Amino acid sequence: MKLVKGVLGATMAAMLLTGCNSLGIVQGEGNTVVVSEDVVLESIITDAKVAVSQPEQISLDQKINHRELLKIDENQILYMKDNSLYSTNLNHSSPNLIKELPVRELSNDGRKALSVENGTISIYNIETGETAEFTDLDESIDGISFADPKGNYISYYSFESSRLVIIDTNTAVKTLIDLNDLFNNPTNFSFSGSVIHNDDIYLRTHIQGEGSAIYKIKPDHSVEKIVSTKELNDNIFDFEFVNDDLLVFNGIINKEPGIFLYDIPNQEANKVVSGGTSSEGTWIPSYSISPDGSKMLFNTILHKGDEFLDNVFIATIENNNLSRSIQIIQNAHLPAVIKILAHWSNNSSAFFIPRTSQDITGYDELTIEYISVYKLDKIETE
Repeated sequence: MKLVKGVLGATMAAMLLTGCNSLGIVQGEGNTVVVSEDVVLESIITDAKVAVSQPEQISLDQKINHRELLKIDENQILYMKDNSLYSTNLNHSSPNLIKELPVRELSNDGRKALSVENGTISIYNIETGETAEFTDLDESIDGISFADPKGNYISYYSFESSRLVIIDTNTAVKTLIDLNDLFNNPTNFSFSGSVIHNDDIYLRTHIQGEGSAIYKIKPDHSVEKIVSTKELNDNIFDFEFVNDDLLVFNGIINKEPGIFLYDIPNQEANKVVSGGTSSEGTWIPSYSISPDGSKMLFNTILHKGDEFLDNVFIATIENNNLSRSIQIIQNAHLPAVIKILAHWSNNSSAFFIPRTSQDITGYDELTIEYISVYKLDKIETE
């Protein structure tokens, strides 16, 4: 794996991990890479522009809290109310009952809904109105979720059999993967769900004595290590594919928190956004990738007195770096990280951030007062 010079997508004066910190480089193909301490991170915050245009603010007639909100798109808002799926549009229309179904999750494109009730998994196709049900479930399962952006697969973990279960929601074909056999009965083994890209299965794991890694499960159920951490206390948290050759993940690498882009063919990792450490602990920046993989939203935290303030940027993804950063939200109190808050239009031309003026704790029950609509071609800078 090659060592590349990292460029921070953004950093703030309050961040402690800036300037001459060593670049967080991770391993590829199991090869250990030692990073010299004189690697310098160059910040382009001085070049980051500030948006002077204001997003369109659309108030909500319906009383919807963050726990009930499922998706915002240019045409509609999808949300839960009284164990039923509803829609409304941004033009203040009356709510439309779509399906009496306790939906827990939508696919990223908003076309399929996932429900789990009384031991039955239901996949409801919002466009066709068809429902597929899967009832042959183990008694003790966890982490049921969509595994790909289009909802073609769901995955969950069976404690009873120590297996990862993948179900094709279109064909009902079930794939069982014995994790004990796959990783030779490791001790203190954990993984966070699975991601399916181009029909291949990827896992983020943490094994005592080995640290964190992202593995690809081959068709013969052998594993290929794609990327792993060097330090045992380092960690990889969320990860996803930007495109076939590029991964994005956040975590702690070489004891430094941040967001990383990983070039798979060239085995190059680049820390593009830095996190920080304070007396309150270590915080990890959050990100949200546009559906076409061209843009990244990310938020950083400014520690000012007794307050922790959010700053949100949008940047263009080029190769394994960020460019043309624009600050769109400055020193705000946001109720959650940007990965949870942001909703992208399916054509990547706009994103939506639900907002409130209430200064209370508790994200789930916080009522959304208005939607900030950011159209990419309308964002103007100084």
